Amino acid sequence: MDGSGPGAGRRSQLVVVAIPSDNDPVWKTSSEKVPHMTLLYLGEDLAISDVDVAHVTEHVEYAASLLPRFGMDVDRRGTLGPNEADVLYFNKSYDWKKLVQFRHNLMVDNVINKLWHSATQFPEWIPHLTLGFPETPAKEDSHNERGFHWVNFDRIALWTDNSAGPTFVLKEGNYAVDSIMAQAQGQAAAEEFLEHYGVKGMKWGTHKSSSSSTPAGKVSVDVNKKGRPVATGGHGFTLKEDAARKLATQQVARKSGLHTLTNKELQDAITRMNLEQQFARLSPQSKKQKAKKFVAETLLGVGKQQISQAANNVASQQVAAALSKARK
Repeated sequence: MDGSGPGAGRRSQLVVVAIPSDNDPVWKTSSEKVPHMTLLYLGEDLAISDVDVAHVTEHVEYAASLLPRFGMDVDRRGTLGPNEADVLYFNKSYDWKKLVQFRHNLMVDNVINKLWHSATQFPEWIPHLTLGFPETPAKEDSHNERGFHWVNFDRIALWTDNSAGPTFVLKEGNYAVDSIMAQAQGQAAAEEFLEHYGVKGMKWGTHKSSSSSTPAGKVSVDVNKKGRPVATGGHGFTLKEDAARKLATQQVARKSGLHTLTNKELQDAITRMNLEQQFARLSPQSKKQKAKKFVAETLLGVGKQQISQAANNVASQQVAAALSKARK
């Protein structure tokens, strides 16, 4: 990675970017050679071997194969950095999670991770797209007087020289299914309903008391009227050391990569996660968990019906058009 040996050379830049769709309005406005959103900056004027460049290219291609086409919600237009770049700032909306995962998939590679840490980085990654600079201002676009609200991206590129390099077309995602699944997995929309699930006569805005006759940090086991053992309490317990170590290991892996962890740290985290999954599978579902599953399955079913109906409508229109053409 130091650039020595056969095939060594210099690269003017090494940066992973997302490129907007060809029909996106930003192409008519941006003065950049290729409008883009920087996803991972790996440095400039680099001494790096052809072998390492090929390795990075292969890893970026693989990570891109896992990322569907996506769109970014524009928060505002403003300036960024000491050069006062004219940029579009993006909101951390639904597709934001896909980009965070994509960056993580890149950073687990040792070569990419070392390059990233060797380059001067901003304190925080700010997703944006540059429209121009004071010396090369953005172009006027009479068709976009109301400003930008959304930008679609369909390619990932690894630029190695002057905004050029290997480019990978992203697969088409099923946005309808993704949206339904996001709703099914989300907590905010259904949480208020689930808080009241199964409580007869409960009114909205009034929550069932979480108090218990069993003191915090204690669990009581007794026998109910049917002779079955039941447990009460369980609230107020503190985080255990094993669980804390697992969380710490996961955080290090996300921020610094798996290569920074020892075999023992990985094994301990895997053991803990396996035990948690086994416990969850063996434990009976609560009414709240059953309600969440019901909401998820219902939303997914509705989404499938909508997709099927849309597909049928399109097919019907195509058949009608073909018949009309045949009659002429």
